Amino acid sequence: MSTDNIVQMRERKSKAEQKREDEAKAREWAKANLLTRRELAKIPPPVYRIDGIYVEGTLADVYGDSGDGKTFVVLDQVLCIATGKPWHGRATTQGKVLYLCGEGKHGINERVEAWEAEYNDGHQVPDEEFLVFGDVTALTKSTADAPRLKALHWIIYSYKPDVIVVDTLARYSEGVEENSATDMGRVISVVDELTKNLRATVILVHHTTRGSDHARGSNSIRAALETELYVRRTRDMTGVIKVTKQKNGPDGEDIPFELAPVLESLVVRSSAADPFTTPVALVTGRSAYYKRVAWVLWEIWHDTDGATKAEVKAALKGDPELQLPEGRPGNRAFFDAWSALDRKGYLEEGSTKSKFLLNEAGISDLGFTPTLLEHMRAERSGRGHRSYPIAGPTPSDT
Repeated sequence: MSTDNIVQMRERKSKAEQKREDEAKAREWAKANLLTRRELAKIPPPVYRIDGIYVEGTLADVYGDSGDGKTFVVLDQVLCIATGKPWHGRATTQGKVLYLCGEGKHGINERVEAWEAEYNDGHQVPDEEFLVFGDVTALTKSTADAPRLKALHWIIYSYKPDVIVVDTLARYSEGVEENSATDMGRVISVVDELTKNLRATVILVHHTTRGSDHARGSNSIRAALETELYVRRTRDMTGVIKVTKQKNGPDGEDIPFELAPVLESLVVRSSAADPFTTPVALVTGRSAYYKRVAWVLWEIWHDTDGATKAEVKAALKGDPELQLPEGRPGNRAFFDAWSALDRKGYLEEGSTKSKFLLNEAGISDLGFTPTLLEHMRAERSGRGHRSYPIAGPTPSDT
């Protein structure tokens, strides 16, 4: 018998042995996943990364129209997870985060710095808890970029993150037909492996279909999800996070939020009302610009014949806590804020055409009440702060 025939027989034998090993492993897998009722009862309940929102080891999707704040919302959530801080009153399970940043990586530092200033006392999030990957490759094994996908897998499995953000799904599935269930199924299989092998929560950031409130692409994406959130801007800087799918819990919940300017970026703030706690309309130096302008106009002049724009601007400038930024990029802050109030229909004419008052719609929508006025004054008095050090009418306490 020739040497070649012997080698071929060994190869055939090796393949046969491999087949038997594979079949044995498959049988063990099948046996391990056949559960009695008693074994089923021993399965622990799901672990939430954010209480009522994200479940450990599952796939989630956060979608919304461009510019509606979905990335700000997701970044806010995962930075809370990375630092173990509650997410707007909801408990988190601390874990490591890997943020695959396919869009806007050059601006993400400003967003993280703003969050750190707002929620982390200005301290940087620890390097070992939050990593950003700043390039893209298609998350499907059927592309020419397979070596890059393997390299990304090497990064992921080396770091072993608890949460992985894919921002955005479109950028990480370039060259894939997103309306094809087959093509998107290949992408889902890649991220699904990460949820199973690492017990990681994978959050896809996705866009809406133009002119609709539905996520773009094949329905196979939604079918694979544990959690789906729809982020929608309802007014200039306010919006709602709607829980549109929660496989093992209630859905349909609306979570209101506000995008507030901090440093050179924006942060997410909760705008949910709780009548049994401190008034939610509390106005501070971190409030939106238009809300600060509205507050000054209402507090000083709500019981008078109105104020000119120049008087309101001077009052803000004289208040060290509520004053707006000056110089670039804040040189138009007052005028932009005033225009926002005008667009919202919150202004009415005072005793003359040059004087203005905050109307009832604005007072109601912004939550300005006598109780809030008392609370604000008590807060300022406790800090030894004398508000609005300019000449002007004495506001009524009624």
